[in-house]
Amino acid sequence: MTAMSADKFSADRADRKGQPAPIPRIGPNARRDATALSLISLLREDAAAPRTVEAKPVQTKAPSKPLMTPAKPRIETPEQTPSTSTALTKIPTPGPLVLGDPHFIAATSRPMSVALSTRDPWRALPYLYENSQHIDAHHVQMVLAHQDARVVRIFDDLRTQLLTSMQAERWRRIAITAPTSGCGASFAATQLALSLSRIPDQRTVLMDLNQRSPALTRQLRISRESDMAGFLRGQLPLEDHLVKFSDTLALGLNTMPSQSPSEVLHMRRSGEVLDAMIHDLNPDLVLYDMPAMLEHDDVAAFLPQLDGVLLVADATRTLGPQIEECERRLSGKAPLLGVVLNRARRLPSTSVAA
Repeated sequence: MTAMSADKFSADRADRKGQPAPIPRIGPNARRDATALSLISLLREDAAAPRTVEAKPVQTKAPSKPLMTPAKPRIETPEQTPSTSTALTKIPTPGPLVLGDPHFIAATSRPMSVALSTRDPWRALPYLYENSQHIDAHHVQMVLAHQDARVVRIFDDLRTQLLTSMQAERWRRIAITAPTSGCGASFAATQLALSLSRIPDQRTVLMDLNQRSPALTRQLRISRESDMAGFLRGQLPLEDHLVKFSDTLALGLNTMPSQSPSEVLHMRRSGEVLDAMIHDLNPDLVLYDMPAMLEHDDVAAFLPQLDGVLLVADATRTLGPQIEECERRLSGKAPLLGVVLNRARRLPSTSVAA
């Protein structure tokens, strides 16, 4: 694979109006090129009136099926390991999220308590909802994607590629970030975590480390107060901070923006707390939703805690040099696992990203 050039990315962005845009080629990080992922694109059909996932709430038709309705367990057939050439499909990006949706249950009370287990700390974590054991993660994904199954399939494909790379290297700590804010990193982190949680024997932890502008509670319509900075400082025990969204997905939420987020991540104590969390829970994968790389130093401060970084770019405004600068900052410190191109207008269905 060859690295994406700034001119090609800018030309791709400039030529979107009126004709299909070519797929940029993303080069692997020099440190671990064997684990680079193919470009995954989230597309939309309405090029004239772009919609963003973090736009001002608008009124939309409520889904007919409540989010938290108990559902039959979904058994997913393991996907085949993708080849070096992955065909991309035309799919639209989801529209604006609607806050206050009556079909989302707000966790305004204390989480449901469970009996502690000395053998498996994962089982000791409280459930977020009383029916968390029966939550249908696929249905949640569909609601967040406004019933567009193609968006969910894109994240399923990303899940498979990511697991192949991570398992080969025995890695499990991934940061999901973007060059600049507003690119959709939190949406991508939420969808990827839900996709991973649909694997019955796969345990995933999703942590909201964007202490400047926490977004996971908004993405999942959760109104439970959480203090990530307090947890990282060791002021909150594991079972008082993390909650299980389902049997296979645990959440580390945050509703209290920190005044010194990068300083908290620099603390030795923060690393010790997260290492202890991973040791105790023994998850298969830990996803960290983080602030923009080029706007703050949070990701740079956290690199010693990471096995890899997944970058989310916005096709409507992210520039080639911005992606190259992110890759430069990661070089020799953490591998760039891949780039998720969000809000791309159109790509030919026969195009291939290598």
